[in-house]
Amino acid sequence: MTKFERLAEDATSEDIQNMFGRILAGEIRKPGSFSPSTLHFVSMLEPDVAELIKRTLTLTLDQGVCLMECVKPNLTASEVAFVDQSGFWSSEKSYTIGIGDDGIGLALARGDLGYVIYGESNAKFLFTASLLFRAGRDLLKVVASEFDFHIFGDKAASKGLKRFCFGAVHKSQGMQKIPVPTFLY
Repeated sequence: MTKFERLAEDATSEDIQNMFGRILAGEIRKPGSFSPSTLHFVSMLEPDVAELIKRTLTLTLDQGVCLMECVKPNLTASEVAFVDQSGFWSSEKSYTIGIGDDGIGLALARGDLGYVIYGESNAKFLFTASLLFRAGRDLLKVVASEFDFHIFGDKAASKGLKRFCFGAVHKSQGMQKIPVPTFLY
């Protein structure tokens, strides 16, 4: 705790101070949920990189995949490199969303919220992505605002999806479904 206090005191920007506050709250609720490397990572963050990270988290899936081409405004190559060098993620990855034989694909995005895509049977949609490292995944748990289904849906539609909806995913008898979907297309 002493090390945490020392690192938090040295935080220079409001965004970074907020990150420390949320990490502390998470540690109080569930001790040991954040690694020492995450605390060190946050303590070393520069304010401009913290702002870039904050912009990307609304389009990052729980499994630590940031859908880069969905981030608005798009990050420049140098901004992506700054975040790469910070140790938050590894960029230049891809993420594939697949549709089943029935023309439907359902996946979780954040928490119990997920999306359903409709398209051609067995179609695959490729997104440029970045993969978060441990500190990034830890921060996603406490810092991220809601996943932005609207921006994601717009980008998915531009790739040729027929329909897109999102909502709370319910599991019943080994099946997943969204009983009250919000359709965007």
